[in-house]
Amino acid sequence: MAMVHGVIAGDSAGWYGNQQGRVACVAAGTVAELASALREDPAFFAECVRRYTAAGFGTPDASEQRSWRNSWPPLFAALERAGLGGLRLYLEYGTPGAARRIDALLLGQRADGVLVVVLVELKQWAGSVPVSAGMVRRSDGEVVVHPVAQIASYRAFFDDWRPADAPSLEIRARVVLHNASEEDVRALGPSSAGADPVPVLGREDLQADGEALAGLLGCADVSPAEDGLVRSFEGIEWTPSAGLQQRIAQSLFGKSSFALVGSQQHAYVEVRDRVAALAADPGGPGTVITVQGGPGSGKTLIATSRPRTPWTRPPAVPASSSSTKRSAWPTTGTRPPRRWSG
Repeated sequence: MAMVHGVIAGDSAGWYGNQQGRVACVAAGTVAELASALREDPAFFAECVRRYTAAGFGTPDASEQRSWRNSWPPLFAALERAGLGGLRLYLEYGTPGAARRIDALLLGQRADGVLVVVLVELKQWAGSVPVSAGMVRRSDGEVVVHPVAQIASYRAFFDDWRPADAPSLEIRARVVLHNASEEDVRALGPSSAGADPVPVLGREDLQADGEALAGLLGCADVSPAEDGLVRSFEGIEWTPSAGLQQRIAQSLFGKSSFALVGSQQHAYVEVRDRVAALAADPGGPGTVITVQGGPGSGKTLIATSRPRTPWTRPPAVPASSSSTKRSAWPTTGTRPPRRWSG
């Protein structure tokens, strides 16, 4: 195996940078090891690109690679200033069973020996504003999922997919907007993220020192994990938990929530918002919304979950019209149904 400043490159199957070769990521090691590699090894980013592709993530485009170069240095600087150099860090951690990656995952342990996982969503944003529940408009005009909702869905994923024989884990989450001012952070406002809020840290927050910064990062009570605990975490076979099927059933009837990540969550939020807008206009034409995706993409869950609630009452149709009986969404005159594919 090749080793670059303590960052282990794994086998040809594409599982890298960990003690057992079972974690998909572009780099793994202690915070201090990776920070040193980034500063001193000119091939560090090229190696991360190679591992990204070999891990099955595809090919990182110029924007992705630029985000690494812009976001990793301030993250490392904050972690080292907070005295967290001994914690284990995974960059671009591949979420098991889903086509999505977590920007950074920190691993350590509490004094009682329980492993602590801190999920970090990194953004270069400044000047973003919310446009609806769970959606924000970036400064470039693109509307995307709120980063708090995004990282909260990853946190829920680790609960939903943790097998019964996995070691005890406490899952925490943080959003780090390293270019955002205090005003930018306040402008994002509260976002729905479940019962446990996710703190959002801006540029000024990352300038704090020592214990204060460690607390902001969710690591005040976290120390480096013992090797055996690291191996136990990296050896977890992430599979649906015992209660996952029940959660799915509950979700279909609007009684619970299910961990949708990445493009799944984006599609769900867009469908939900469009359904709400259409429900507010009962006199409008009939509407067909299609949710497209490949096998295992979550399209069925998205299409049959909460967005169905406003449509539980069928539209009124004239009893004398045989043609309307064959269509769940009647049209009037020459106005066709509105269609939207997500």
